[in-house]
Amino acid sequence: MNATHGLQAHIQNWDRWRAECARVLYGNLLDWDVQKHLRYRYTAPAKEKGKYLPQWLWDSCFHAIAYRWFDTAMAWEELLSLLVHQVPDGERDAGMIPHMQHMDVVNDKAAQGLFRQSQRSTITQPPLIAVAAWEVFSKAPDTEKLQQIYAANMRYHAWFDERRADSDGLVVSIHPWETGWDASQRWDALLGVEDVLKQDKAFSEALKNIRWRQMTLLEEVDYDWHRLLERDAFCVKPIDWNAIRVADLRAMGQIAEVLGHTQDAADWRSKADQIAATIAEKLCQQNGERIVGYDLIWEDGQEKLSEVDTAAKFVLLFGQCVDAEAAQALVAELTNEHSPYHTPYWLTTTPTNNPSFDGKEYWRGNVWMSLNWLVYTGLRHYGFADVASELTERSLALVDHSGFCEFFDPITGARGESVGVPCPQNQSWTAVILDMLATEIQQESS
Repeated sequence: MNATHGLQAHIQNWDRWRAECARVLYGNLLDWDVQKHLRYRYTAPAKEKGKYLPQWLWDSCFHAIAYRWFDTAMAWEELLSLLVHQVPDGERDAGMIPHMQHMDVVNDKAAQGLFRQSQRSTITQPPLIAVAAWEVFSKAPDTEKLQQIYAANMRYHAWFDERRADSDGLVVSIHPWETGWDASQRWDALLGVEDVLKQDKAFSEALKNIRWRQMTLLEEVDYDWHRLLERDAFCVKPIDWNAIRVADLRAMGQIAEVLGHTQDAADWRSKADQIAATIAEKLCQQNGERIVGYDLIWEDGQEKLSEVDTAAKFVLLFGQCVDAEAAQALVAELTNEHSPYHTPYWLTTTPTNNPSFDGKEYWRGNVWMSLNWLVYTGLRHYGFADVASELTERSLALVDHSGFCEFFDPITGARGESVGVPCPQNQSWTAVILDMLATEIQQESS
């Protein structure tokens, strides 16, 4: 495949991009007086705001994927650090890897009070550790570290099966923070705020209070999602969360094969295929020439598909959860110039025809490079090399335009905001664009 002129220019500027991504990631390493108290170093999401100092689960997975192109030792450390506060046997939710940790080291009193824990949170995030470990291993093979991550991730997926999986194999999220899409329109109806103006500060405060109250409720029901359903509280089977888990199960199969666990490798792959088939059957629908994929929610105790269309459906490609025909339909919607997803800058999380779309407001219709990487990888899986290249070019152009922002306005390309407050402009996980560019270079030379 021949790269476009714009992408070719970025390829020729590889050294600049690598240096810029290194600047952002190294700039968010915690200061030495903090790091010296840690078993492994980790990279804060964004030091500039002062509130993104603990370690976040899927952020660090993206950090490691970027680090592997210039500092493989740090890439391994980033992942190993995630295992430090995995919930030990004998405690509730044993095996879970928390979505936030090291809160004591950075003195995050607010998070400690919210989760009633000094070191870690009590919820999780999309499981991406095996995927990241496999990517790092491909650049810097280390079977000892890989085995350590494999063993921990085996316990993590066993926890999913025991505490979060329904009888259909799909896993349940019990808080918007777990999904990674904190304030998305996906959750408005579930949180009872769908009729409020989305850009109003009162809405933002109301949503924040509801999410905090959900934590209190989780304590009351002992983090049991079945009991949450009885309380008519936030409970959902997110389409992208489950697709990401499928990808992680597939990566566990690859890792098991390398480590010599042949039967385990077959079991991981079989499990991934079973869940992928369930996702395709229960969460996807044909609508004319379109494939629509929705979250599974509950109403009056009965399962039903959500009616909120978002870019989460494109993550089906990352998990390889649909057949070639359905993949083609998803890509057609992404690339059709009349599609509400075909914004000047890709990839908007919320289609522009959603009544509450707001390109600049936090999770109301932004571009996030974490999502772009997931979709990019999925496009590559299915052989849509040209579209993957275009997504890479648009992503790099956006960062060139506005910096390494946490999120961006898909219409203007401007730095995103949360109730008028600009988001961080040196966000660590945005550096994952380096992996997209590196993959393009590899494809160009192959």
